[in-house]
Formats: sequence, C-alpha cells, structure tokens
Amino acid sequence: MRGLLLGFGLAAAVLATRPAQAGEQLDLGPHERRCDGAVARKVPLDRVLADPNAYRGECVSVVGYWASRAAFTEPMAPPRRYSNASADVARFRIGLYLPDDALPPPEPIRARIVGVVSDCSCLHEAETLLVLGYCHYTGGPFLDVRYIRALE
Repeated sequence: MRGLLLGFGLAAAVLATRPAQAGEQLDLGPHERRCDGAVARKVPLDRVLADPNAYRGECVSVVGYWASRAAFTEPMAPPRRYSNASADVARFRIGLYLPDDALPPPEPIRARIVGVVSDCSCLHEAETLLVLGYCHYTGGPFLDVRYIRALE
C-alpha cells in the first residue's frame, strides 16, 4: 500500500497550477529531510546519468533542459516526440517528480533543479498497483524535485 501511495503522491506533481518563469525559484514545500540549494551537491547532469546509483538518495543540484516530466542534458532532446519515454534519448534524460505548484513550461527551458536522486524501480513494489507520472511511462533515474529555478 505504501508503494501505491508514494506513486500517487509523486505523480500528483504533474497536476500543477502554474509554469515557472525565468529566474523564479519555486518553493516546493517540506520533505522528509533537508534538500535545498545550500546543502545540494552541484553535479553535472550527465555525470548523474552516467552512474545514477552512485548518487541514489543524495541531494543534488543539476542544470538541464526542463521539458514536461523530465530534464535533458542537451537542448535538442526535449522537442523530440515522446522524448519523456523514448529509449533513444534515455541517456540524456532524468525523470522529474514535481510538486503541485510546478507546472512544466510550454516550451523546454534551461533550469537549475535541486532534488533527491532515485530510481523508478523503488516505486514498483509488490503492493503497487499503478505508478503514475514519469515512471508510469518509462524506467530509470528520477529526481524527487525540491525546487526548480529557470535560468536565462
């Protein structure tokens, strides 16, 4: 049951209310442990993607191109059709579980993203009936996002 609730809680993030604006930092509310810009380890996104297990459970700050339910290492990956689930861009993509007040932008934007690294496999427990959001469509690493700041 916990897996089902976690899946629904994380997936609720895609039901957002407004998009981020350039330079704006969205405060994404309380979490189990502190993870913010002050304590996050700044890591290139491609390094996290090269070995996500090395960063699993760690609070990181990455820069990527935010598009829908994922962030990408390069600007050309997000516009591709089905880029949030397509295997051909998986090496450039990390999933995002966003809070309710973080509506993905209408067009991909470059953003600083702070969150805890995890993997879709942790949402697929024996009791889990359905996982929503990014991990519903694909697998692999994702960030439990604490805040996003659009960059110029």
